[in-house]
Amino acid sequence: MKAMAIPDDADLGGHDFSHESTVLGRRKLAHVLPPREMRGDPTPILILLHPFAGNRTSWLRHAPDLLADLSRDTLVAMPECGRKWFIDDHAGTRYETYVVAELLPLLHAEYGAAGPVTVAGFSAGGASAVFLALRHPGLFSSALAVAGAFTAGNREGDPYRHVRSDDMMIPTEDEHDRVWGPPGSATRATYDPAALVAALPAGGKRPRFHLEVGTEDFPRMIAASEAMASLFEAAGVPFTVARTSGDHTWAYAAPAMARLVAAWRADQP
Repeated sequence: MKAMAIPDDADLGGHDFSHESTVLGRRKLAHVLPPREMRGDPTPILILLHPFAGNRTSWLRHAPDLLADLSRDTLVAMPECGRKWFIDDHAGTRYETYVVAELLPLLHAEYGAAGPVTVAGFSAGGASAVFLALRHPGLFSSALAVAGAFTAGNREGDPYRHVRSDDMMIPTEDEHDRVWGPPGSATRATYDPAALVAALPAGGKRPRFHLEVGTEDFPRMIAASEAMASLFEAAGVPFTVARTSGDHTWAYAAPAMARLVAAWRADQP
């Protein structure tokens, strides 16, 4: 795979990192913010995932202050999957494999960042972040999730048909099932939260998880975060969970992620 850094975008900060993906069968772009201040110890990496129907500039557009703060001392990479999820899905699109087996090694090679790797996201991106950390506990040291859609594998029909809007791009039933397959599919079983937590190696390395959800979010989203927290607590997995005022919009997600980033940084040695 040949990587190429595209010149800086003055309006957004950082630059698009262009690279070939064998897994996805095409050239991909991830927006990267290299750290402005290199630390004496290895520079940490944060993979920041967008929600459903977002792209590599979603966090830059909606949370510029957060990104400016992060880029002081962290290599931030924002890949994109559009109307997919960052999982290996029912249709055979392998975004999980792309992130862990292609993008991360390229980031190491291109930028020399060798510190701990954290994955974070909002909504579908938040759930994907937790799924990736659970499935690759030796790779990710932490996962941060704002309003994670952790129980997407249990969804049937279109419970959001009356609340879908431009600010809340929630997948339709057809879009959801293209990613997750029908009820009972292998994909739904693979990313079942209870099974993922149960599969963590006993006594092995366990990432630390930071969750937050708005008290005015959809009941299904609140229940998903509560269920995830209960699984972590029962299994003795290190985590924090917060419920603060807000709904399922970027106006809530941007400051919520900033709070999770602060908690994540407090964990760092």
